[in-house]
Amino acid sequence: MIKYLSVGADNIWFTEDDTIYLSTVSLFDSNGIETRTISYTNPGIDGIWLSADDYVGHYTNISLDINGNKKRSISYISAGIDDILFTDDDRVSFYTDYSFDSNGNLVQESFYYHPGNDGIWFAGDEVVDSINIYDASF
Repeated sequence: MIKYLSVGADNIWFTEDDTIYLSTVSLFDSNGIETRTISYTNPGIDGIWLSADDYVGHYTNISLDINGNKKRSISYISAGIDDILFTDDDRVSFYTDYSFDSNGNLVQESFYYHPGNDGIWFAGDEVVDSINIYDASF
């Protein structure tokens, strides 16, 4: 997915001269369900979008329940010491837990923007920062 900031000099949208501000690559499992995203927020040193040196602004790992519904998404802001994305030493930005009803309808998203008092993510002491509740009866 590519998001554009403005139309280019030719004044025609979705042509090569439009100004990109975000490029996101999604990875899917064998069932076609999104399991990872990587969002690039800067064209890198060469100044060319969609090239090898684009800057990773954030990336997300999505875990699924046994029904293929989102269970948790964890968003990261940087690779850790190993400089490899999606490894245990990556720096967490926030995470979201998802709840579904028995019909597979999304009913709640719980957002966690801070580690708990111990400063460690996923230690069990995080506090929900915000919640979205959905009415699946519509």
